[in-house]
Amino acid sequence: MEQYRDWKKHSDLEIKFEKMMQDKKKTIQKIADMLNQKVNVEEIYSVVESLSLPSNEPDPVTLLWPNHISNNDLELLSKDQILTIEERYSKFFKEANYMNDSGGAKDL
Repeated sequence: MEQYRDWKKHSDLEIKFEKMMQDKKKTIQKIADMLNQKVNVEEIYSVVESLSLPSNEPDPVTLLWPNHISNNDLELLSKDQILTIEERYSKFFKEANYMNDSGGAKDL
Protein backbone atom coordinates (compact mmCIF):
# COMPACT_ATOMS: atom_id res chain seq x y z
CA MET A 1 0.00 0.00 0.00
CA GLU A 2 2.88 2.33 0.73
CA GLN A 3 4.24 1.76 -2.79
CA TYR A 4 0.84 2.70 -4.21
CA ARG A 5 0.72 5.92 -2.17
CA ASP A 6 4.25 6.86 -3.28
CA TRP A 7 3.39 6.17 -6.89
CA LYS A 8 0.04 7.99 -6.66
CA LYS A 9 1.81 11.23 -5.67
CA HIS A 10 3.52 11.26 -9.07
CA SER A 11 0.72 9.84 -11.18
CA ASP A 12 -1.14 12.02 -13.65
CA LEU A 13 -3.57 9.29 -14.68
CA GLU A 14 -4.80 6.11 -13.07
CA ILE A 15 -6.79 3.59 -15.06
CA LYS A 16 -7.97 0.37 -13.47
CA PHE A 17 -7.09 -2.76 -15.43
CA GLU A 18 -10.72 -3.84 -15.70
CA LYS A 19 -11.77 -0.44 -17.10
CA MET A 20 -8.87 -0.46 -19.55
CA MET A 21 -9.83 -3.88 -20.87
CA GLN A 22 -13.54 -3.03 -20.88
CA ASP A 23 -13.22 0.03 -23.14
CA LYS A 24 -9.86 0.21 -24.89
CA LYS A 25 -10.83 3.07 -27.21
CA LYS A 26 -11.90 5.24 -24.30
CA THR A 27 -8.65 4.39 -22.51
CA ILE A 28 -6.60 5.36 -25.56
CA GLN A 29 -8.43 8.68 -25.71
CA LYS A 30 -7.94 9.31 -21.96
CA ILE A 31 -4.19 8.76 -22.30
CA ALA A 32 -4.00 11.01 -25.36
CA ASP A 33 -6.00 13.74 -23.60
CA MET A 34 -3.78 13.55 -20.53
CA LEU A 35 -0.73 13.93 -22.78
CA ASN A 36 -2.48 16.70 -24.71
CA GLN A 37 -2.02 14.80 -27.97
CA LYS A 38 -4.28 14.32 -30.94
CA VAL A 39 -4.20 10.70 -32.03
CA ASN A 40 -6.02 8.37 -34.37
CA VAL A 41 -7.81 6.25 -31.77
CA GLU A 42 -9.01 3.70 -34.34
CA GLU A 43 -5.47 3.15 -35.66
CA ILE A 44 -4.00 2.71 -32.19
CA TYR A 45 -6.88 0.44 -31.22
CA SER A 46 -6.20 -1.71 -34.28
CA VAL A 47 -2.55 -2.10 -33.30
CA VAL A 48 -3.45 -2.89 -29.68
CA GLU A 49 -5.93 -5.53 -30.78
CA SER A 50 -3.30 -7.16 -33.01
CA LEU A 51 -1.02 -7.80 -30.01
CA SER A 52 -1.05 -11.30 -28.65
CA LEU A 53 -1.16 -11.74 -24.91
CA PRO A 54 -0.01 -14.80 -23.01
CA SER A 55 -2.84 -16.80 -21.51
CA ASN A 56 -1.20 -18.33 -18.45
CA GLU A 57 1.05 -15.56 -17.11
CA PRO A 58 1.47 -11.77 -17.35
CA ASP A 59 3.23 -10.40 -20.41
CA PRO A 60 6.80 -9.55 -19.29
CA VAL A 61 6.73 -6.16 -21.03
CA THR A 62 3.16 -4.86 -20.69
CA LEU A 63 2.25 -6.85 -17.55
CA LEU A 64 -1.18 -7.37 -19.11
CA TRP A 65 -2.83 -10.68 -18.40
CA PRO A 66 -6.22 -11.91 -19.56
CA ASN A 67 -6.60 -13.87 -16.30
CA HIS A 68 -6.15 -10.77 -14.14
CA ILE A 69 -8.33 -10.89 -11.02
CA SER A 70 -11.66 -9.21 -11.53
CA ASN A 71 -14.95 -9.11 -9.67
CA ASN A 72 -15.87 -12.45 -11.24
CA ASP A 73 -13.26 -14.03 -8.97
CA LEU A 74 -15.05 -12.77 -5.87
CA GLU A 75 -17.24 -15.88 -6.17
CA LEU A 76 -14.19 -17.89 -5.04
CA LEU A 77 -14.16 -16.13 -1.66
CA SER A 78 -16.62 -16.56 1.15
CA LYS A 79 -18.61 -13.56 2.39
CA ASP A 80 -16.52 -13.58 5.59
CA GLN A 81 -13.27 -13.57 3.60
CA ILE A 82 -14.45 -10.62 1.51
CA LEU A 83 -15.52 -8.69 4.62
CA THR A 84 -12.16 -9.39 6.28
CA ILE A 85 -10.25 -8.13 3.24
CA GLU A 86 -12.44 -5.03 2.95
CA GLU A 87 -12.04 -4.29 6.65
CA ARG A 88 -8.27 -4.83 6.71
CA TYR A 89 -7.57 -2.78 3.58
CA SER A 90 -10.45 -0.30 3.63
CA LYS A 91 -8.17 2.74 3.91
CA PHE A 92 -6.27 1.70 0.78
CA PHE A 93 -9.46 0.77 -1.07
CA LYS A 94 -10.95 4.20 -0.32
CA GLU A 95 -7.77 6.03 -1.37
CA ALA A 96 -7.62 4.02 -4.60
CA ASN A 97 -11.35 4.56 -5.24
CA TYR A 98 -12.13 0.84 -5.03
CA MET A 99 -14.95 1.20 -2.48
CA ASN A 100 -18.45 2.52 -3.02
CA ASP A 101 -20.14 5.08 -0.78
CA SER A 102 -21.56 2.38 1.50
CA GLY A 103 -18.08 0.97 2.17
CA GLY A 104 -18.32 -2.15 0.00
CA ALA A 105 -16.30 -3.04 -3.06
CA LYS A 106 -17.22 -1.14 -6.23
CA ASP A 107 -18.36 -2.99 -9.32
CA LEU A 108 -15.50 -2.51 -11.72
